[in-house]
Amino acid sequence: MTTLRHGYTLHDLHELAKSATGAAGLSVTDYRERFDEAWSAIVEHLFTAEEAPTGRDLWYAGLNAIRDAWTTTRRHHGAPSADSYRGALGSSVRYQQFWADTKVTPDHSSAVIDRYAAFQIWPELANIHQQTLLAHAATSDISGTAKALGVSVKVARGRLSRARAAFRALWHEHETPPPFWHRTHRSADVADLAPCGTPSAWARHKRRGEPVDQACIEANRAYMRRWSRTAGATSSLVAS
Repeated sequence: MTTLRHGYTLHDLHELAKSATGAAGLSVTDYRERFDEAWSAIVEHLFTAEEAPTGRDLWYAGLNAIRDAWTTTRRHHGAPSADSYRGALGSSVRYQQFWADTKVTPDHSSAVIDRYAAFQIWPELANIHQQTLLAHAATSDISGTAKALGVSVKVARGRLSRARAAFRALWHEHETPPPFWHRTHRSADVADLAPCGTPSAWARHKRRGEPVDQACIEANRAYMRRWSRTAGATSSLVAS
């Protein structure tokens, strides 16, 4: 079986993601979504790690990704920050204040301002981000978005995440965004990612559905040539 990086195979990553998904529990959420969260986090951790991570490290990367996504979703639906993992939805003080105040004293100024800001931001977004957001708005689910874009669910999920991040960056330009915008399950900072012109960067571009530059293509070709020679030499030794 082909080795991906640091001695791990696709089968290894699949088993780790499956184990993390089962350990997370959360039976009220969709199993496939939990598995995708774990898989994406495990793959990203593996390909951004300079040194070989342990299976436990990868397993925890997947588990934490599932739990972070669950916590964030519940917080957005009004779970209290102190217990966003299990607290009752809609029980957050700020959540109740916002919705209660809206019902008692309607104020449409925020909606008008938000819409005006959105119209200003939209032309500044890259074309691929616009296409992704439009596809998701039209379909309302990640499977429909992937189908509309003609890509896999995993690629669509990555594109949607980056499109949202680009929109948020412009939305909060010249100001400090709320703390929850910074939540992420990534194990490495962007500065720690392998630079273009390396096999790891090629894999990252392919995984995210990004255009692959020539330097990365050449680096991957060189890597595959070395790998083929090594595999051939190993086969000869085994045969002898």
